[in-house]
Amino acid sequence: MIRRPPRSTPKPSSAASDVYKRQILGKAHIAYLPKQNLIGLSKLNRIADFHARRPQIQERLTVEIAQDLSKHLGNKDVAVCIDALHCCVKMRGIQDSNCVTRTYHLMGQFNDQKYRGEFFNSIPDLKEFRL
Repeated sequence: MIRRPPRSTPKPSSAASDVYKRQILGKAHIAYLPKQNLIGLSKLNRIADFHARRPQIQERLTVEIAQDLSKHLGNKDVAVCIDALHCCVKMRGIQDSNCVTRTYHLMGQFNDQKYRGEFFNSIPDLKEFRL
């Protein structure tokens, strides 16, 4: 039984790939277990947008959002999952327009199976991915 429900929001966002300088289009699913500090949903969006505005690789973007949120909350119980379409995959090489990449970073109690399971169960399956 979860004492405090995680706060989560899917956040449509876009970034430029650090490798091919092509756009990455996706959604960030962000959750945290509230303790002393609470933040509004718009702050979650601002943190994700701040990190997505510069050239990035998706793995680093996921970690940076989680670490920044943890710092603002003073709380290690943070989870971030990003589902994204990479324009470099659509336009170069294999030219796969349906390939979605999922990265995640779990901190604190989200490493516990109970919280991790609840977080991932709240995120739509990749087959249902829509921007």
